[in-house]
Amino acid sequence: MSAQNDNGNNNSNPFSGKSLSSRFGRANASQSNNNNNNNQQQNNNNSNSNSSSGGRFGSGSNRFRSSSNPFNQNQNLSWGLTPIHKTAVRFELKGLGDPFYRMLGHDLNTEYGQSRKVARALEAGGEHVEAIMAMLDEAWKGYDLTGAALVYTWNPKPWNIIVTPSPMPAPPQPESKDDSDDDEEDKKPDPIRMFNVVRALDMKLTLNVLARSRSQLMMAEAPLVMSTEYLNRSIITDDPQLVALAQATGCLEEALA
Repeated sequence: MSAQNDNGNNNSNPFSGKSLSSRFGRANASQSNNNNNNNQQQNNNNSNSNSSSGGRFGSGSNRFRSSSNPFNQNQNLSWGLTPIHKTAVRFELKGLGDPFYRMLGHDLNTEYGQSRKVARALEAGGEHVEAIMAMLDEAWKGYDLTGAALVYTWNPKPWNIIVTPSPMPAPPQPESKDDSDDDEEDKKPDPIRMFNVVRALDMKLTLNVLARSRSQLMMAEAPLVMSTEYLNRSIITDDPQLVALAQATGCLEEALA
């Protein structure tokens, strides 16, 4: 009986080896589940942090998308080109003829009807070219120019658009309740030519401007450079001093439009 009791007691003992193993096994499993939950929570936090950071700096569309943004709205704008000065002048040797005939009184050379041959003859130098340069320097002093002027390469296509007469948008009018149906018809303003281009015809002025202009700048103190790179150009400027000189020495309005 004692043996049976001992065996019974041993089987019912809560601290038996099998029971302890089962309890510690459950404890370890519980601890493992807790660790997994913590790791999963940490991963979720990192994922949320990365997602938040990406939404702030990685995607501009989420940050700047707004219905109140004026740049995201389609708007109809009326605009026009309004020049500061109303007249520009163009300088080019083409069509001006033989400078040796016109300036020095030499016999007419029909070959110099081509501006490129004129430029090459001036670039070659010599006694006659030096005489022309002396006349150009003397004329330049009489122009009494100061400072510098911006000059641009002549391109007829954009200038055609600029000088073509176009209607300027009318200012908005306040609404009136007494307007009749006839007054509601659209009234388009008359086309207005806002800009004129003239061509300088004076040989001395044209040669001076071409030979003293560097890239997009003409300086009053710049020396003459008789180079085909400069003389073969066609340039335009709206500088008031040069426009006034061209109008005083002779010019012709360009028929562009």
